[in-house]
Amino acid sequence: MPTERWYLERRTYLAVGVKMSLAFGLSLLHSPAWLWFTRFVGAAMVWFAGTGVCMMANGLFWLGAEPQLVPTAEATSSGSRAGKPASA
Repeated sequence: MPTERWYLERRTYLAVGVKMSLAFGLSLLHSPAWLWFTRFVGAAMVWFAGTGVCMMANGLFWLGAEPQLVPTAEATSSGSRAGKPASA
């Protein structure tokens, strides 16, 4: 994946990584109850894998983040370009 800009997928991974790391650190320094937050984030990741719906990605999209992989009308109808970036 290209790394010259911060597209939606990169921002989503960054946000999840920061949340997991922060909650883990707080569980060590403050209270083990912070591990419930890591469980919530993990459950959200499993939810995304099963349904394709990601609350974090939707929120970032609404805030203006552009996705890297944008489906085109041609790709959805014929399936010939599925999984390729729109610029290819």
